Amino acid sequence: MEKQSRINRIKIIGFQVLIFLTMFVFFTQISPLIPFDADDWLFNGTMRGPYPLWGAFNPTRVLPEILNPVAGYLAAFIVYPFTKDYVRAITLVDALIVSLFICLMLYFFFQLLRKRMRYSVNVSLAVETIFFLSFFLIFKHINQPSLTGFWTTDTTCAFFYLIPGLLNATIMLVMAQEENISLAFNKFNNPKRGIILLGLYFAMFSNSQFNIILATFSFVMLVKTIFQRNYKLFSMESVKASWLYLLILFLWLTTVLFDLNGGRSSNLGNGGNAPLISRVKQAVSSFRALAQATNKGMVGIIILIIILAIIMLVKSKQGSPSLFILSISLVSVVLTWLYLMIAYSKAIPNYAGRVDAMWPPLFYLLFAFAIAFGYVINIYSIVKVLMPLAITLSILISFNFNCLPIPSVSLNTNPKIAMRIDNYIINQVIAADQAGKSEVTIKVPQGDVRGGNWPQSYYMASSLTQSLYTHRIINHRIKTRFVPDKNVTKKLNPAVNEVPFVPLEK
Repeated sequence: MEKQSRINRIKIIGFQVLIFLTMFVFFTQISPLIPFDADDWLFNGTMRGPYPLWGAFNPTRVLPEILNPVAGYLAAFIVYPFTKDYVRAITLVDALIVSLFICLMLYFFFQLLRKRMRYSVNVSLAVETIFFLSFFLIFKHINQPSLTGFWTTDTTCAFFYLIPGLLNATIMLVMAQEENISLAFNKFNNPKRGIILLGLYFAMFSNSQFNIILATFSFVMLVKTIFQRNYKLFSMESVKASWLYLLILFLWLTTVLFDLNGGRSSNLGNGGNAPLISRVKQAVSSFRALAQATNKGMVGIIILIIILAIIMLVKSKQGSPSLFILSISLVSVVLTWLYLMIAYSKAIPNYAGRVDAMWPPLFYLLFAFAIAFGYVINIYSIVKVLMPLAITLSILISFNFNCLPIPSVSLNTNPKIAMRIDNYIINQVIAADQAGKSEVTIKVPQGDVRGGNWPQSYYMASSLTQSLYTHRIINHRIKTRFVPDKNVTKKLNPAVNEVPFVPLEK
């Protein structure tokens, strides 16, 4: 028994390390996280206070505006002295952090399967693998560039959207391991309770569109607790049995209230002065474009497996945890989708067409699929026999790079070109600093003129200088001015008529 336990521990640890290494290579080599646009440099070198700020531009986005500059510090002060490549150092640290958050979510999903579903180690690892690969398979198109479930618009959005989503999902998975986390919480030791509260604080104060992951789960659990035990809503018994769910819902409402009175909300609130119905139609149209980017075959498999599992669970007539968690996840798909569609209709309808911005319903859909899949393979032995084949084929499809994934760089810029542009600009600032100049004018690629020359926007000049100064790359803050130039665009990012890809087999 002890030998088997040791073997299982090696399996579990080895598998998590393998996933981490896979994602680290993915985010450093295949689809690197390159700081490139004005927002990337704005949040890379300036840190806010670690608490909500009433009336600030982003009142409650504590986690991303703390973690992003912390990543910058680690890159500049620990990695850069070894790499001697500033931009590359940032990429390595950002990739490390995102990969760790992905592994954290997947590990606690594995723990949910083991603790709540009572699956074997082998079955749990197989289901975790399928859950992980589903983030690639759902958008995979072998013979054309594809999105992934971990795609972000730029590096900033990895901190502002993906990481908050992963953290909220992780806390939800921790809570779901218990039939009632509010009652179980008091039985935990102090370090465990402290870590849960720490994670909960940064999850709730990360992104008011993404803490809906925890808010939705808490709402469903609150309703279940009250109806299951016939409690009155505000009775002492119901509060004791659901205090943590109530706390999360209170914090969620607090973040919404803070953000509605923040600078970003004021800037976006008019939705371009378009009528509400027009913004709703635009949001629906944007989401439809996102849906069209999915792999229809994979979506069909997801729906089929979920329906099959529901039929099996209902027929079993047993109070299986799988049925309850599957039900919660499907309800959460709908609730999170509706919430985000309403939020984006009010603010920026185009966000409804972005993977990173619509991550909460995507997560709950893939979570429901994984729970359903786990139940099916645990019941039918024949499916277990087919798992090595299914996993191998899924890996080969997911990581087929005939066409590289759509990059997580602003405007889908080629990562190598983005790094070339970064170094071109940074080297001129460093040269001016070493020459003792107090200001410098730099010609940069011409971008979106109406958007302030995005992605090398005019305000990037000061934020880049701030990052370079904070990270001790330059000795003093230099007044930097950007001048868009078409010739620089041609030099650094030349237009190329790329040869079309010809599949090996049609």
